[in-house]
Amino acid sequence: MAKQIYLLGGGEQEDYYDLDKKIAENSKNKRIFAINLTTDDKNKLELKKQKLLDHFKKVGYKEIKFASDSKNIISDMQNADVLFIAGGNTELLLSNIKKNKLAQPIRSFNKVIEGNSAGAYTCCKKYIQIKENIREISGLGLVNIKLKVHYTPDFDNRLLKLSENSEIYAVAEKAAIIVENGHFNYLGEVLLFSNKQKKKLN
Repeated sequence: MAKQIYLLGGGEQEDYYDLDKKIAENSKNKRIFAINLTTDDKNKLELKKQKLLDHFKKVGYKEIKFASDSKNIISDMQNADVLFIAGGNTELLLSNIKKNKLAQPIRSFNKVIEGNSAGAYTCCKKYIQIKENIREISGLGLVNIKLKVHYTPDFDNRLLKLSENSEIYAVAEKAAIIVENGHFNYLGEVLLFSNKQKKKLN
């Protein structure tokens, strides 16, 4: 189990510069491994990878590796101080994690995990997908919560209805939930929907 898990609410990774700089500073060897298997479009993949590479260099990482380039994903992942799980298509990401047999290595990773958007969903027990229909979909269960990222008040009515029998954490873009030893801290706009009520958590 990771000693810290960061669940980011979406947006560009550059929006989390201060947070990422702090995570990098606290990492022992300045090594980060990114699971970026969130698109089948090679051009999109390369563009996203380059943006992340530039960002991670700026915040202070010395070694930056990507799952899309790796010959041995599990070994590269285990050698990193920080495991970053990128945003994109959540269902494709979870499918690729399963295909590459990464679920258990992610669950047993004992350093720092950071997930943005789809990456945050991957870390949770369930995530809330709101399109034409509302679906609750299972993640890897590292954090035992139901999560909605890219939160805006437009989702309130549907989240309030869903919260009648369960709790849902909603995280806006540029915001985050930080989980450490089972304790939750919050950065930016994070809300809890429970018993058909919503509460700001910071």
